[in-house]
Amino acid sequence: MPAYAALTLRPGGFDAVGLAWSVAVSFALAFVVGGIMLPTFFSFGMGNGPRYAMALVMMVSVLGINPIVSIWARPEAAPAFLGGLVSIATSPETFLVAAGALTAAAFALYAASCAACLAAYRRRDF
Repeated sequence: MPAYAALTLRPGGFDAVGLAWSVAVSFALAFVVGGIMLPTFFSFGMGNGPRYAMALVMMVSVLGINPIVSIWARPEAAPAFLGGLVSIATSPETFLVAAGALTAAAFALYAASCAACLAAYRRRDF
């Protein structure tokens, strides 16, 4: 784990919420990027696939990650709906549920991507 020593040696003690979110976001990003790259490479091949896959990954990061970071940095500016989600995600009692839901949603996207690619592969005539 990156910065594990910094997490455990903090003046406030071990930050379980931060560690759980680090793990959940790492898995979620891996599943989302895999879910984007698999059908892109399958559809466009190895010649154009990397170009389109990187463009899609950048669009997802701009459209998905930037609002999350801005809400995390300034929670008072968030809409009431998202403010409630932020309080659930940072609460010591419920952060594992929120982190698990994020990882499960990303895995569902990856599984749907795999299923779509498998269905498209079966339709092709090689």
